[in-house]
This record gives sequence, C-alpha cells and structure tokens, in this order.
Amino acid sequence: WVVAMSECALILSAVLAVAHPEQFELNLQCLEALCKLEGLADVAEQWAFAFNVVSVISNRATPEHRDTSSGGLGMLDLLLTLGGCHRTTLELPGLGMRFKYDSGTIVLFSGHVHLHTVSPSLEERVCIACYSRKAVYHKFGLDLPSSVVIEDLLSEDFSYLE
Repeated sequence: WVVAMSECALILSAVLAVAHPEQFELNLQCLEALCKLEGLADVAEQWAFAFNVVSVISNRATPEHRDTSSGGLGMLDLLLTLGGCHRTTLELPGLGMRFKYDSGTIVLFSGHVHLHTVSPSLEERVCIACYSRKAVYHKFGLDLPSSVVIEDLLSEDFSYLE
C-alpha cells in the first residue's frame, strides 16, 4: 500500500511544503532519522509521505472532536477525501465554518486545535488523514514547528520544491 500510494503521497507532501515549509522540513528530518533505525529502515525508505502518520478512514460520519493524538499548536493535519456524495461537509464549529467535502478535496488545518466534524455520506467514501505526532519530533531531539503565518508564506522561497 505504501508503494502504491507513492504518487499521491508526493502530491500531498507538496501541499504541506507550500502551506507549512517548516513542518515539511522537520518531517523530512524525522523520516531521515527513521531510515537509520534498525527494523524501520526498509519501510521508512519507501515512505513518500511528509507526515509520520497516515490513517485511512472508511465510510464514516465523524462526530465533533479534536484529534488529541495529532500534532499541536503549530502543526497542520491534511485530509484527502475520495468518493462520497456531493452533500458531504466538513464543519469547524468553533470557527463557524462549513465546507463542501467532495471527492478529491484536500483540507489542511490543525485537528488538534480545531473542533471538527464530517457529515455522513450516502455513498462509499474514504478519507486519508495525514498528520504528525509530537513524540516522533521529541524522539529525535527536534523542536516542534511554529504556527504558520500567512505573511511568512508570501515571502517564502519555494525553490526547494524544484
């Protein structure tokens, strides 16, 4: 599955690289460190996601919750939804926002910080949830990324994506 998802993983990783370059770089440092660990090297070398956790959620309405095991204040989670009906929504009640959550939608936000919910779908649906755990950063002595600031992104040099 990891190898079969490589192209998708690279696209999702590029989204993170543009939206939160610091988290992207720190996640790459974590992956490089994981590649050096005995027993994990073979899998880590095939891992193309710039996140250290990927969960696949199938055919599920999600009640209001925060993802307490993911990230932290400065870390973004990425959700990709595939399938489902055109009436599926992702809601961030604390922000008073509701979004269409059609197939192919990619959403970046801190699920650790923001309460969120996904409506039921009448059709088959899968969500690929990508996030990072603080414990992995701590294991390798890395600082957590700071919160992303839009002004920083507007002046960012994205030459590392070439």
